[in-house]
Amino acid sequence: MTSPSTEHPSFDALRATAIEWLKGGGAVAAGLLVPGLGHLFVGRARRGLLWFGAIVILVNWQMTSALTNTAAPLPAPLPGVQSASDWALSTLLPTEYMGFIGTVAPLWLIAFLDVVLCVAVPLVPAWRRFRETRLRDAAAHVVRGEHPEALRELARIRFVDRSDPAACLWTALTLRLAGRPRDALRYASRPLASRCDATFKRTFRPALLHEVDVIVAEIQFDEKNANAASQR
Repeated sequence: MTSPSTEHPSFDALRATAIEWLKGGGAVAAGLLVPGLGHLFVGRARRGLLWFGAIVILVNWQMTSALTNTAAPLPAPLPGVQSASDWALSTLLPTEYMGFIGTVAPLWLIAFLDVVLCVAVPLVPAWRRFRETRLRDAAAHVVRGEHPEALRELARIRFVDRSDPAACLWTALTLRLAGRPRDALRYASRPLASRCDATFKRTFRPALLHEVDVIVAEIQFDEKNANAASQR
C-alpha cells in the first residue's frame, strides 16, 4: 500500500506549508503574550532576547518611578469641584501609570509587529519568487566572476532579511573570492549568531560552518605570509 506522499507528490509540500503556518501562528500568539517569545518559534532567539530584555528594563524603570512618585498620600476629592470620574482618574490612575502604559505598550506593539513580519514575509509567494530570482542571478554573476553585481543582488535580499542564510552564505563566498575574507567572515557568522531553528540547523548551518573554516584558514594564511614578509 502506497503512502499519501507517494500517491500525491504535492502532499509533502502541502504538509510543509501547513506546518509553517501553524508554527507562524504559534509564534504570533506567543509574541502577543510575552514580548520576544514568538521570536524563539521562528529561530530568532537573539532578537527575541533583545526585545524581552528591553521591555523588562523599561517595565522595571517605570514601576520604580511610579512607586517613588506615588509614595506621598493620594489627594482627597474636593466636594463640589471634582466629579467622581475625575477623582477616580486622578487618584486611582495617576500620571505615572499613564506614562507606564504610554511607554511600555508601544514597545510591546513594535516587538509584536516585528515577529509578525518575521513570520509573514517568508510565507508571501511574491517574496519567495523575488528571493529565488535574486539568488539565481547572484549565483550566475559569481560563476562569471562578476562579484560587484552578485553583491548587489544579494544586498536586495538582506535589505529585507539581514540574516537570510542563503544570502549571507553567498555573500560570504563572493567576498572571499573577491579577496575580502574579513568581510566574508562577518556575513558567514551572522546567521550562525542569530538563527537557531531546526530547518536552519539541518540545511544551512553545516555549509556556513564550513565556509567559516575556509575563511579563517585563508585569513591565517594571509597573516602568516604578511609576518614572513615583514621579517625579511
